[in-house]
Amino acid sequence: MHMFKGIHLILDYYNVDSERIDNIDFIVCSLCDAIDLAGFNLVKIVSQKYDPNGLSVIAMLKESHVSIHTYPENNSMFIDIFTCGEKIPETINQLLRKSFNPQRVELTRIVRGNA
Repeated sequence: MHMFKGIHLILDYYNVDSERIDNIDFIVCSLCDAIDLAGFNLVKIVSQKYDPNGLSVIAMLKESHVSIHTYPENNSMFIDIFTCGEKIPETINQLLRKSFNPQRVELTRIVRGNA
C-alpha cells in the first residue's frame, strides 16, 4: 500500500487593510514571495479581480496548492494552504501574516491521508 500524507491549513484573516487585499498585484507578489521563501515550488498562478471589489488567487504548487479569496468590504480574507509530503504549510502562513498583518486569525489544521 502506498503511504501518503497531506496537511491542510484553513485560515480566516480578519481586520486586514482593505486596500491591500483589493490590490491584485500586492496579493500575487506577497504570495509568490511567501512560496519562494518557504522553499515550495510554484507551478502556476491564476488570479481574478471581481467588480466592485475582492479577488481570488490560486497558486498551484509542486507540493499541492494555496488559494486566497479576499473580502475588502469586510476587511477579511480566506486562505487555504494544502501541502503533500514533508514540507509544512505553516511557513507559508507565517510569511503571509507578515504581509497582511491581520489583527485576528482563525486557523484549522487538518492532517489528511496516512503516514
